Amino acid sequence: MKTTDQKVVGKALDDYAHGNVDFADAYLSALTRHTSSIQGIITGNEKDFRRLGGECYMPESII
Repeated sequence: MKTTDQKVVGKALDDYAHGNVDFADAYLSALTRHTSSIQGIITGNEKDFRRLGGECYMPESII
C-alpha cells in the first residue's frame, strides 16, 4: 500500500489488529499522536480513544 505517512498508517494498523477498535478510530488516534498540530479529536466513541491513548473530546462537552 502506498501512503504519505507510513508511521501513522503502520501504528493505526497495529492498533486495529491488536486493540479491538475500528480502523477509523485507530487511524485518528495515531494521527493525533504523530501530528503536533492536532490537539485532539471530537468523537462519539470516547471508549476506544481512551484505550488507544489519543486525546479526545465528546461533542456535548464542547458545545
